[in-house]
Amino acid sequence: MKKLFFAIPLFFIVNFTLGQSMVPGYIVTTKGDTLKGFILDRNNKWSGNSVSFSSSATGSTETYQLGNITTMYLQPYNAMYHARVVEIDKKPIDMNRIEHDAQRRIVTDTVLLELIARGKITLYNYLDENAKRHFFVQKDGGKIEELPYVRYMSNTGRLTEMNFYQGVLQGLTSDCTVKSNPPTAYEAKSLTRYVNKYNECMGGTVEVNDKKQGPKVVPFVMAGIAFGHAKYDGNEINTLSPSSASNGTYSSTNGLLAGIGVDLVSRRESNRFTPGIQLVFQQTGESRRVLSAGTTYALSFTTVHLGASVKYYFTNGKTVNPYVKLGFSGAYVMKSKAIRMSASTPQRDFAEYNAIAFGYAGGVGASWKNLSLEGRYQEVTFPQNHNAKTNFTSYDLILYWSFAK
Repeated sequence: MKKLFFAIPLFFIVNFTLGQSMVPGYIVTTKGDTLKGFILDRNNKWSGNSVSFSSSATGSTETYQLGNITTMYLQPYNAMYHARVVEIDKKPIDMNRIEHDAQRRIVTDTVLLELIARGKITLYNYLDENAKRHFFVQKDGGKIEELPYVRYMSNTGRLTEMNFYQGVLQGLTSDCTVKSNPPTAYEAKSLTRYVNKYNECMGGTVEVNDKKQGPKVVPFVMAGIAFGHAKYDGNEINTLSPSSASNGTYSSTNGLLAGIGVDLVSRRESNRFTPGIQLVFQQTGESRRVLSAGTTYALSFTTVHLGASVKYYFTNGKTVNPYVKLGFSGAYVMKSKAIRMSASTPQRDFAEYNAIAFGYAGGVGASWKNLSLEGRYQEVTFPQNHNAKTNFTSYDLILYWSFAK
């Protein structure tokens, strides 16, 4: 599943006419064919007897009856479904349709069961056409059976709940030497925890279908070159009288940068924003200002930046995905050089800087598989100290490699 996540790029397309959307995934037919493409989304709530599939996000759809498929996978939700013929209790349990007897309403139906946990006992989830939640279990690849749960209103007007599923679970897990009580709540979290404990007890691995909708943390490394110049605004220090000769724009210079970081990639197809955090080491070249009198001023900096950024992708379904990016950072000045050189006077410092600087940046880029290439404009301000202040402007070309699996 992880390979598919990246083999099919993140994509979400909305059909405003129908108010429906297509999401990437695949289906497996009863003939054993795996069809990769796009599936008409139902917000991960699957009932009914068919699936609408298309080989492209904007193409025409083809309807597949559940009797003709065995498996369906929806990449945005990381949800795996299996089409199975099961006996299912359609007795309503919501208060608006509650019945006044305990009789179950068993029917045989072909449904898409969502895989929740897998092991010696496999747990499935199903939401029917009346929004009733059902859970099914299967032990050792045998028959799939529903975990029965009944709710009804007694003749005295009292709401009665019958947790038959607890007895079923006790019977299925009786071969485990470590006993635990079945859950009291008929809901996915409690049932999954109970099934996982049993699977661990029997020496198997716990396999849970991860449906988290929170961001996925994707680490990356980065390296690049910078073309920039400094602008100094202040007065010389360590002199008897202030001079503004050092003020002005300094020559362009080349520098290097390298760093690490993480992107918080959304699992939701409709979200094209990707925030990130990065730690970057940057060293500027020596930027100079030469006066006609033969005096030269030189500036250079070595800094470590801790910053945050956000990218917006214009497309998520292409081979190459362009984006724009904005960010800001705080920087620690590891080393700075601000020297005055003259044939008539000894070389000496003409400015001093605080240890903390601040920066902001904006750029454009494009990603392809694990690679991204980005052009960035960056401005770093070294706050005033001893009446010396400098802005360093750079135009960076950066290559990123993400460790997305």
